[in-house]
Amino acid sequence: MDVKNLIKEEYRKIFNQEPQHIIKASSRFEILGNHTDHNHGLCLSSTCPLYTYAAVKKSYNNKIAFFSHGFKKIEIDVSKLDYQEEDKQTSRGLIKGILLYLKNKNYSIGGFNCYCYSQVEVGSGLSSSASFEILIANIISKLFNKNKIDNIEKAKASQYAENNFYGKPSGLLDQISIVYPKIKFIDFKDLNNIKIKILPTDIFKKLQITIIKPPGNHQNLEYLYKQIPDTMYEIANIFNERFLINVKEKDIKKYSKTNEINKDKLKVVKHFYAENRRVKKGVKAILNNNIDLLFKLIKESAKSNQINLKNSQIGNNYNNSLQQVIDFCNENLKDDVAIKLTGGGYLGALICFIKNNKLKQLTNLINVYHPNWKITVIKN
Repeated sequence: MDVKNLIKEEYRKIFNQEPQHIIKASSRFEILGNHTDHNHGLCLSSTCPLYTYAAVKKSYNNKIAFFSHGFKKIEIDVSKLDYQEEDKQTSRGLIKGILLYLKNKNYSIGGFNCYCYSQVEVGSGLSSSASFEILIANIISKLFNKNKIDNIEKAKASQYAENNFYGKPSGLLDQISIVYPKIKFIDFKDLNNIKIKILPTDIFKKLQITIIKPPGNHQNLEYLYKQIPDTMYEIANIFNERFLINVKEKDIKKYSKTNEINKDKLKVVKHFYAENRRVKKGVKAILNNNIDLLFKLIKESAKSNQINLKNSQIGNNYNNSLQQVIDFCNENLKDDVAIKLTGGGYLGALICFIKNNKLKQLTNLINVYHPNWKITVIKN
C-alpha cells in the first residue's frame, strides 16, 4: 500500500469518514550556506523527496483533532491559541503558533481533523520540524484560504511558531528550502524582500546523495548553536549594525588591526563572508554542470566548519564525531565524495554527495566502522 492510501485508510479508521484532501510538505537538504541565514547571508539548498503527509477534513466545530503516526492525539481549540508553558518543544505548540501567526495576518483559520504520517525521521538532518510546520501552513492555506497563502508567509508563520512556541532559535532557511521547489539560491539580506532563484538544473541526477546521522539526537544543544549567530551579532554591533551582512569584511579587518578582537570570534566572522562567496560560486557551478567545482566548494565549506565554526565536533571529542566521519570518507573515497554538515552541526547530520556509483562502497565503510550511524539514501 502506498503512503497516500495508507493515510486515507488510517483516517477512515479514526474518524469514520472520508478525508477531503491529501496534503504534503517535502524535507530539505543544505548544499552551501551553513550558518549564514541568521545574519541575512546567502544560501544554496534543495528540497528532498521525502515528505510529511496529511489526510484532512474541516471539522466545522473550531476544534483540531490531530493524529500523527506513533504519537499521542493532539486536541486544540482554535479560539484559544495563546502560548502556554506546556506548548514548549511540542507539535501542539507548533500548530498553535502557526495558526496564531496566520490569524494575526488576517488569514482565515478553523478546526480540522487530521491523520499525519512522515517519511522524514526526527533528527534525520532533513528538517523534520520545518517539514511538519510547512505541512500545517499548507493545510490552513488549502482548507480555509483557497490555497492563497503566500509561500513566504508560510515560512514566516513556521519560523514564528518555532521561535515563540517551540522555543528554538532559527532562521528561515529550512522553511524556505521546503516551501519552494527544487534547488534554489536564497538571499536573506532584506527579510521584507527575500530573493529566491530556482536553478534550472538536473545536476544531482548525476550524483548519489545520502544523509549520514550519528545515534542519539541533538536536542539540548541550542546553547552551542546559539553561540555562532551571537558571535556574528556581537561583531556586527561594533559597527552599529544588527547583522553581519551590513558590515564590510574589509572594515572588520581594518578594525581588528588596531582593536583587540578574540581570534576565535574573528574565525566565525571569516566563515560568514567566505561561505557567502562559496554560495555564489556554487550557483555558477550548478548552472554550468561543473560537479568538480561544486565538490571543491563543498569540501572548502566543510573545512571552514572544522576550523572556523568548530561545529563538526563538540570540544575535543573527535572519536565518533561528525568530523571523524568526514575525514574517514575523504580518506577512503577522495575525489569521489563531497561531504559536509547540513544544519547546525555538533551532533547533527552530514550530507554526502557521491560520484561514480560509489554509494555501496561508502555504505559498506560506514556499516563496518560506524555501525550505529544511520544512512538515508536520497533518491533523485
